Amino acid sequence: ASDVYKRQRLFYAWYLLAMNRGNVAVDSLRAAVRDEPVSLILNLRLGSILLLSARLDEAETQLRHTLELSASYALPYLDLARIAALRGNFPEAFDHLARAPQLVASYGSGIRGYALARSGKRREALAEAARLTQGNGPSASALGAAQTYAALG
Repeated sequence: ASDVYKRQRLFYAWYLLAMNRGNVAVDSLRAAVRDEPVSLILNLRLGSILLLSARLDEAETQLRHTLELSASYALPYLDLARIAALRGNFPEAFDHLARAPQLVASYGSGIRGYALARSGKRREALAEAARLTQGNGPSASALGAAQTYAALG
């Protein structure tokens, strides 16, 4: 299938999720993955949609499958870190984040701050939140700072 097909399926799934139709979004992406079983982005985002639909076990399985397709694909580690942090397994969350350090600053900033805060590392979490609010470059993230502050209470 073409890149246009992939983008259409992905945007449609995100739309369905935003419309509170997570199960339909999952079904749609599963069909896309059946059509393109080795597509990294489709496999990854199926895992993301499962995660955002609070289907953590299925999400973890899907994300690990994505890594089986390409162990060097770093994006699945961010969602695996989210899952581990949500489960309270902070050492595992930090391990996953360490596997994708180049992405943590831009895509995964809130995950690191959330995990630091929830694991009781208040000083480090505050430093992460301060870092996220400085500047306007790729490492600045108002959302990441908000997630960190929310986790701090």
